[in-house]
Order: sequence, then C-alpha cells, then structure tokens
Amino acid sequence: MPDGYDGSTTKLLLNLHGSSSSGAAQFDGSKIDAVADANGFIVVAPDAGVVKALEGVEATGGVWNVPGVDYVDGGVHSTTNADV
Repeated sequence: MPDGYDGSTTKLLLNLHGSSSSGAAQFDGSKIDAVADANGFIVVAPDAGVVKALEGVEATGGVWNVPGVDYVDGGVHSTTNADV
C-alpha cells in the first residue's frame, strides 16, 4: 500500500513475474514500491499458480496458466485440470 493510503479509490498495478520466479522476487527486483509510494497507487505481485522449473533453473516460483497456451518450456498444461 502506498504511504499515507487512506482507503479511498486509487489505481492498482499488477506486477506479474516471469516463469520460474515469484511475486516477492518480482516486487523486490522491480523496485516499484518507491514509484507506487511517490504516485499513490497500489501494487500487487502475486505468485503464479503452477510450480514448474525450467530446464537448468531452480523452481523458486511458478508459471502462469493461460488456457490454450503452452508453457515457455514447450510443455502443455493439463486439459482436465485448469490449475495444473
């Protein structure tokens, strides 16, 4: 939340991480908190729902499940479970 946020209507920015990363890593690495504080908007940096490591990369987070789109490593998500 921006410094001095009073609960009134304000802008929201979704700060989405790359594959095999995490919301915390994206938030910390982007340094967007200072920009949000200076400009009075809220930043949300969620974790992707599918934990999946890319080849040669330790899984510290996940990948986004976009229906009909293969994962960045070429893998295909499950057609029977939308969250896998």
